[in-house]
Amino acid sequence: MNAKQCESCAQAAVHIDNVENLYRQYRDKAVHLIHQQFTANEYIIAENQMLKAELEVMQHHRLDAIARAEMMLRVAAGYAEMFPDFEIEYDETTCDGYCVAEDCRNSADDLQALAMQISSIHDQSDEDGA
Repeated sequence: MNAKQCESCAQAAVHIDNVENLYRQYRDKAVHLIHQQFTANEYIIAENQMLKAELEVMQHHRLDAIARAEMMLRVAAGYAEMFPDFEIEYDETTCDGYCVAEDCRNSADDLQALAMQISSIHDQSDEDGA
């Protein structure tokens, strides 16, 4: 092998080393970017799960509050009927105990219907998310 061939071999070896180094650098960068992407995706998934749990808790509290208000309106209706001659002015009219009791029951029915709608929407979103 002559000197010129040795020099060419040495240059080829340096070129191969450079290519291998570039390959390692790009591979390491790709692995790093893939890891960052998975980390970002995991964070988004965890954040979504946390928000869903918070929404479920809020939903539960809302339904509890509606159920309590509904029950109290039904209790108020019972008390109002105990005093049928007692009159009160509201909604630009004068109502006796029976009128107040009926309004309380109607409002309780409305709250019950609202709670059922909210539960239905929540159940539907659970089915869609599953």
